[in-house]
Amino acid sequence: MGWDSLLHTYIAALCGSQPKPGERSRFSGSFPALIHCQWSITSGADPSYNCIAWSVDETNIWYDSVGGTCNHAAGYCCIDYDSEFGNNDHTLTTAEMDTFYSKKKGYTGSGSGASDAQVMYYSGFHAARKKNCSCGKGQWIMYESKCGNAERIEHIYDQLDNSTLGYGSRTRYYK
Repeated sequence: MGWDSLLHTYIAALCGSQPKPGERSRFSGSFPALIHCQWSITSGADPSYNCIAWSVDETNIWYDSVGGTCNHAAGYCCIDYDSEFGNNDHTLTTAEMDTFYSKKKGYTGSGSGASDAQVMYYSGFHAARKKNCSCGKGQWIMYESKCGNAERIEHIYDQLDNSTLGYGSRTRYYK
């Protein structure tokens, strides 16, 4: 009786921790494009910063979208995005996002897609930051997102598309 050898190569998102069943269920309900083992949790829930702040390396500020209200009583610094970087007309424009990323990181909206950008901006006031890692054996373009008050996750660049949370679609690539 003989035996055959089989070589396996497993690819996964391993920079964080694989989600527990409850976490997986919660995230996949909001982000239907997330695929088992292709994303992981990189940091615990934290209400003191959001995705826009994370996209520019800040973890102590919550940038509020236009027309929202900042809850300073929650104990974190909240900045009304439109009054700080826009023209305070309660309408968010691409030019205002360009100003924000230029002032914060020196980025321009000249990226042609996920592969050459450092930050992706979504039309529903969400941003994700590129994660230079070897997840997926280097076959995937990985990004990291702070999901509201919830955890920070690493994910393949297109896995937050069609979110039930209103993140919108990827509209601008900054580098």
